[in-house]
Amino acid sequence: MNLMLKDTDCMLYEKCQGAEKAFCEDWKTLVDIDSPTGYTEGITKVGRIIISKLQAIGAQVHTFPAGERSEEVHVRGTLRGRGKGRILLQAHMDTVMPVGSAAKRHSA
Repeated sequence: MNLMLKDTDCMLYEKCQGAEKAFCEDWKTLVDIDSPTGYTEGITKVGRIIISKLQAIGAQVHTFPAGERSEEVHVRGTLRGRGKGRILLQAHMDTVMPVGSAAKRHSA
């Protein structure tokens, strides 16, 4: 199948290809942090990395409490573009894996 790509599609593809290595390194950093639900230390570490990455790409970052008695926060990053479309990306910073899982993966 022959796909005809617009110049802007090719440029976006090339930018994604160029960012792949750094993305994978960042992803490894994140998955190497234990962050089970309720484990504030790990979730806070993940949050700080996410906030830093969002700020580095020029996003407006807003944090708000994840609960009444928790130090954990939700993070919202907003980027304003020039196009008409709107995109929402949503993720969570906690995992279902218990504390110690990251170390076990590395020792296996």
